[in-house]
Amino acid sequence: MTTPKDDRSHSSAAPVELGFDPDALRAKYREERDKRLRSDGNAQYLEPTGAFARFLDDPWVAPGYTREPLHDEVDVALVGGGFGGLLAGARLRQRGIEDIRVIEKGGDFGGTWYWNRYPGVACDIESYVYLP
Repeated sequence: MTTPKDDRSHSSAAPVELGFDPDALRAKYREERDKRLRSDGNAQYLEPTGAFARFLDDPWVAPGYTREPLHDEVDVALVGGGFGGLLAGARLRQRGIEDIRVIEKGGDFGGTWYWNRYPGVACDIESYVYLP
């Protein structure tokens, strides 16, 4: 069975037209991903308890900050208000979908940029690949 990852039919342009070889790029990303895969899977992660419990707290809001729960229905729920979630919401709006809810754990939007404030830094995650 062919999966979307295996399907190369979407690569109609030749590498010369694109300025790069899509198959070589896929191979490079696959190789890098394989370096990071671990046999212990999710067991590699530590529970945020003890000395790590502070990572559950949002340092950018007042202590005890909460939001009132919402009980409405929406057409699309986006989990995460980082760059990718915000861009997905914008693209949905461009397509005429108005009833959207972005669900964000942090006190505000921004994802990586909300949690880690890096004055003067450009983009440190690959969400830029979502751009047209």
